[in-house]
Amino acid sequence: MEPEDRGIGEQSEAELQAHFGAEGPVVAATAWLEAVLGARDYAAAWRLTDPEYRASRARDWVLANASDPTIAGRDLNAIAAQLAEVDSRSSLWSAFAQTELEQFAAAWPHVDLDAWGWASRPRPYAPEFEVVLFIPTEAEVTQVKEATLVSGLQLLMHHTPGGWLMAGQPEPE
Repeated sequence: MEPEDRGIGEQSEAELQAHFGAEGPVVAATAWLEAVLGARDYAAAWRLTDPEYRASRARDWVLANASDPTIAGRDLNAIAAQLAEVDSRSSLWSAFAQTELEQFAAAWPHVDLDAWGWASRPRPYAPEFEVVLFIPTEAEVTQVKEATLVSGLQLLMHHTPGGWLMAGQPEPE
């Protein structure tokens, strides 16, 4: 039996609930973006971030700052591991978090949390991973019922036993 073809813009209530509901990736992505771009609270965002992405971000920052006197000569892997912890107590956390917030703000200056919204169609990426798309909507419900080129911010979300976590941005195709 062929699946019912409902068209590109139509989704069932169950599909919408899975995407936008309290247990879906959009709620987690919204909380992460609001923490980073709205409240500028990286500790809150960090708790909503996948452990592998936390490790990657921390490692990149440590390597980029390896010649800084507060880091030079120390065990870089240990510093990165401390920064990657949820609720890190590292003495470098403030500098790391500030740099991260500045980098995200610089990378996404066009993103307007009040005038953008989430695209509804699920975008599976890999098992347990889904891309969610945050797009300009002028704060209105926007329905797209045919293939349309839309620019926006893509976030890779990871479904874990504890819920959805921000896992980075998908690699360009």
